Amino acid sequence: MVHITQGDREGNAVIVSWITPDEPGSNTALYWADNSKLKTSANGIILTCKNFKYTSGYIHHCAIKNLAFDTKFYYEVGIGNTTLQFWFVTPPRAGPDVPCTFGHRARDLGQTYDSDRTLAHYDLSAIKGQTLLYVGDLSYADDYPFHDNVKWGYMGKI
Repeated sequence: MVHITQGDREGNAVIVSWITPDEPGSNTALYWADNSKLKTSANGIILTCKNFKYTSGYIHHCAIKNLAFDTKFYYEVGIGNTTLQFWFVTPPRAGPDVPCTFGHRARDLGQTYDSDRTLAHYDLSAIKGQTLLYVGDLSYADDYPFHDNVKWGYMGKI
């Protein structure tokens, strides 16, 4: 699964994060504007998390900076047959009269079939936010022996 977050205060950068379970793979993201065929690369970092008996997969974080405002971008992560392609739109340049529509999710998402239904419901909504504001927890490990971090690691797959 691949996650994307705003990468700076101005809105012209994003951080792409993804997890590979067995091998580190590439730490590079390729990206390009919708109206361009020129692909640019950004290199990131790869981390792992270890706690008790748990070891996470390889966690990748790649910052893509200096993007044009209010522009659709495509990006790819992965290698060869495992390459995944996604897109995002950068926000408009901030200003006093610039509208921005927020999607809102204020509750704990959790890790159940209802979690999937909640996400699918938002995806099917006719009105979507330009930015999704999520307030809540994604996963818990409270009731697992030694606070089993496999449950925490699952957050990367949601």
